[in-house]
Amino acid sequence: MALGRRAVTRRRKTNGTYLNGRYEASTASNAIIQASIQPARGDDLLALPEGGRLHQMRRVYTDSDLRAGGDDTAPDQIIDGADTYTVIVAAPYQSGVRSHFKAIVEKIEG
Repeated sequence: MALGRRAVTRRRKTNGTYLNGRYEASTASNAIIQASIQPARGDDLLALPEGGRLHQMRRVYTDSDLRAGGDDTAPDQIIDGADTYTVIVAAPYQSGVRSHFKAIVEKIEG
């Protein structure tokens, strides 16, 4: 295990579909991953939409893939104890030293 990483839960939802004209709701699967969660820095926030800079944002580093969501996919969620975060931006970093994923996540209030 890398320094600063700890076990957190990655929740990944599938998209809902229509089956024989009836909507089938999405399902979620949980996986335990090793991740380092850190406060977001100013340069991390520059990649976010203007309104997103006001929320509780964090950086996440992990060896597991993370999805920010898009037209056909829901964003992953990271559950760290009592806190749940939604992945806003995710990017793989492939290097000769240590390949990993870096994500910017937003805390879900409530």
